[in-house]
Amino acid sequence: MGSRVEKVLLGSIVIVALLAYFLANKQFENTAVAKNEKSIELNSLIEYDINQSGLISILIANKAYEINEIWYLAKPFVTTKEIEYLKAKRALAKNGIIEFLDDVRVLHRDGKRYASDKSFYNIRTKKIITPGEFVIKNFSHIMQGVSMEYDTVTETTKAKNVKGVFTIKKAK
Repeated sequence: MGSRVEKVLLGSIVIVALLAYFLANKQFENTAVAKNEKSIELNSLIEYDINQSGLISILIANKAYEINEIWYLAKPFVTTKEIEYLKAKRALAKNGIIEFLDDVRVLHRDGKRYASDKSFYNIRTKKIITPGEFVIKNFSHIMQGVSMEYDTVTETTKAKNVKGVFTIKKAK
């Protein structure tokens, strides 16, 4: 019939085939499946956030859809009185907090530019929170650090491990 190695190999193949057959035909009765159906899908979303004093912010996205009360946004863009724009490649939004992901860019009205991989924007408090690394550029000044919180209303910034390069002009 064959050598001992051939018999072991044939036996292994039969066992693997039987195991694959039983796993493929097993019925999973008690497995709960989460329904991740899109309840809303929009193209070219524009959302205006307004209160008694006027326009607070504008949120624009190329595409937006909602799954389980979380909004998924493609190419989101936020503008307010304080910031020219806050944009990224994608974002998640829930309960007034937008998590910007992938190539986050911010331009302040005073010309400061800001970049990171991930930032959170709270629509109500108007704070931008960056848990990771960031870079701020303002004309010839460059600052880097981690864990930044920027309050756009009071224009105050808190951060850790900040390193900066500043160009000082001579007085005339």
